[in-house]
Amino acid sequence: MIRERERVLAIRQLPKETLCERPEHAAFPGSLPLSVPSTVYWPGTGQEIHVQEMTKQEAEPFLKHRMRDCGVFDMGRLSVPLVLRAWQAGDRIHPRGMGGKSKKLQDFFTDSKLTREERTRIPLLASPEGILWVVGQREDERFVARKNTSRSLVATEQSQGECEGAE
Repeated sequence: MIRERERVLAIRQLPKETLCERPEHAAFPGSLPLSVPSTVYWPGTGQEIHVQEMTKQEAEPFLKHRMRDCGVFDMGRLSVPLVLRAWQAGDRIHPRGMGGKSKKLQDFFTDSKLTREERTRIPLLASPEGILWVVGQREDERFVARKNTSRSLVATEQSQGECEGAE
């Protein structure tokens, strides 16, 4: 049984033979290093996150049609190593569209009506300078690509079914 806000959920455990696992990420990781380009699987949500560097022209379609499943960042505003990691107490973000104001990630999740359990599963794309993207939710204003950006980091996420792609 799990209590979430005003409701209680009853969850039944599936038999072991019906569970899907990816051997390389069977345990929930604290963080996954990302090289550019690369594609990684995030076990908490079943998402595949792909990152690649693009020129201004190559990134143009992603900039014109911004979607929640894609983040476009200015390579000149960040450095490597990039990591995909889980939320930690004290994390802050400058959500795109909030005029550069900083917000605790905990408050961002609360405003988005995400439960504590959901918060722990959502991946964060981060560089040494800070969190770039709450994957599938919001980009950090400090790092987003702008009109004068010449090199972009394009990050996309694709949700997978629980067993899709498992071997």
